[in-house]
Amino acid sequence: MTRLDQTLAGLHRLRRPVDLTIDPRGGSLVASLRATVKEKGRDFEEQLWRVGFDGQVSPLFEDDTARSQPRFSPDGGSLAFLAEADGRQALFVRDEAGIRPVPSGDGSIDAYQWTPDGTGFIAISLEEGLDASPNAGAARLRWGPAPDPDVFRPSGAHRRLLRIGLDGSLRRLGPQDVSSWEFALVGDDRIAALVSEDSSERGWYRARIVLIDAASGETRLVHVGADQIQSLAASPDGRRLAFVEGWSSDRGLLAGDIRIVDLDTGEGRGPAADGLPDVTSLAWRDDTSLWFAGWQETGSACGLVAVDGTIEWSERDDAIVGRSAYDAHIAPMPDGEGLVAIREAPGTPPEVVFRRALRESWTVLTRFNDDVAAVLEAAGADPAIREVEWLGVDGRPIRGLLLEPKDRAPGPGPLIVSVHGGPTWSQKQGFDPGSALSYVAAGYAVLLPNYRGSVGRGQAFTRLNVGDPAGGEFDDIAAGVDWAIAQGIAAPGRIGVTGASYGGYLTAWSVTATTRFAAGVMFSGISNLITLQNTCNNGFSDLIVGAPLRNPASRRLFLDRSPVLNVGPSTAPTLIIHGELDHCTPLGQAEEFYRALVDQGIVCEMAVYPREGHGFKERDHALDVVRRAVAWFDRYLGAPGAGR
Repeated sequence: MTRLDQTLAGLHRLRRPVDLTIDPRGGSLVASLRATVKEKGRDFEEQLWRVGFDGQVSPLFEDDTARSQPRFSPDGGSLAFLAEADGRQALFVRDEAGIRPVPSGDGSIDAYQWTPDGTGFIAISLEEGLDASPNAGAARLRWGPAPDPDVFRPSGAHRRLLRIGLDGSLRRLGPQDVSSWEFALVGDDRIAALVSEDSSERGWYRARIVLIDAASGETRLVHVGADQIQSLAASPDGRRLAFVEGWSSDRGLLAGDIRIVDLDTGEGRGPAADGLPDVTSLAWRDDTSLWFAGWQETGSACGLVAVDGTIEWSERDDAIVGRSAYDAHIAPMPDGEGLVAIREAPGTPPEVVFRRALRESWTVLTRFNDDVAAVLEAAGADPAIREVEWLGVDGRPIRGLLLEPKDRAPGPGPLIVSVHGGPTWSQKQGFDPGSALSYVAAGYAVLLPNYRGSVGRGQAFTRLNVGDPAGGEFDDIAAGVDWAIAQGIAAPGRIGVTGASYGGYLTAWSVTATTRFAAGVMFSGISNLITLQNTCNNGFSDLIVGAPLRNPASRRLFLDRSPVLNVGPSTAPTLIIHGELDHCTPLGQAEEFYRALVDQGIVCEMAVYPREGHGFKERDHALDVVRRAVAWFDRYLGAPGAGR
């Protein structure tokens, strides 16, 4: 077995803790543990485990039913969770009497919380026909027979906010003509909700916050944001609502600034604090201070900030502290002193960690993935990783990560530049930074640039590429290549480029705009900003161009920055990989680019994977896309000598 095969086998054994709920009675928590890949025709395996703060770990159930989103009741006597029922995600409760379903209507439960009195839940229920978020594949949600014909209407399916009772009662909350994206409980009888009339992904970008009286249904406007909003959190006394606001290219990727609104006066502001990261999640400690977690450079930062802007405690970590590389997150203990989180770092797979006091170090509570770390170490697939910096063309410092095989031969060699998507995302110091371990196992050095537009350096940096797609951000990437050559890391003529989603867009631009790259692999990419605007589910082109396509003054930029119109005789050999069901970057983007390459006589290949959306989830597909990409780079960069 090659080093690459050993690495893939190890990575696909990874089981990731993705959600936590702390038992309010003390002593333990419940974590959901999710497989990295799934088998054809099956859902992801996801199991619930009880994790004691004394290190005792045990499964909650003996069967293999997939269960997710565990939530303890306010008194800790019951545990709610989601599980599949008739193709939908449905609510179940486990207590001393056993396990029972909670009737929740015809939709699929997306998110929920217990009511403060423990008699039921507030939940968001998805109606059939909506799209999953980009992070969840961006495919259309179906659980009934496939419609024939499939009819689309602007006022179709909705995201309903419901009050679900343990007694079987079910009641819609708030206006009936809006969709709810997120909510927070405000005291015992009010709900703050992020809503929009448009129920498609485009609606999230223009959503507003409303306050709903749970008893009367009366609704009033709280906040209309200039940008996108997430992580609603109400203060314990119900007087203030905190949330994160900032520019985000995708639902689930938002990392921005903290905003606080007084629910009595409507006055809004943010803590005027220097040193805060790009925040992704919030929780109140008390009525005057907030826990936060977010991204800072290539790592995470978490802490405690007062509403007046005083940072009471903060810590940066060269790691991902959160539920994923999209969502930095910490869970405060009920006593307001300790913290629980999921943490991963280079060489350290994701596990549940705990600290009893803020000044203490993290204590690892679980060892779910020790075998994975051992497999990669035995295969010699653990790379040398370092944070690197170079200057963009305007003199701005640009940072990223460089991964190299530890047994790489000295001197310049083949390099793969892996460009992250979003663009409001970033390369981070996780267990598998930028999903690059497979390339390193194949012997390649990998450069992971955090170009302008990335998160982790403040909102001003994140906005630098708005109105300039494939402009300064591409120059940053090209400058990183020149730096790698000057440092003796990369050999000219043996440099490849790859990326997924917006990283796929910049890959397509890179192979057409410069001769620096000998080959490219575009995953789930974008090739035509004009056709993307009217076929993707989120209206992305208008967002990144910074003006609508219907505006004649901006239409020229849509054309000029579309890689499909930039293909020429010098375009590098390009492999295109795409999911058939992707509604975020639709398959047509791949097909357009493929046809343009063929028409220009460029060496190319396109692989389309059935049943896949925005990303590749089935085990056989996940294996094939990596092996296919490595083989493409081997062919056009020259297979590395080390680690083969």
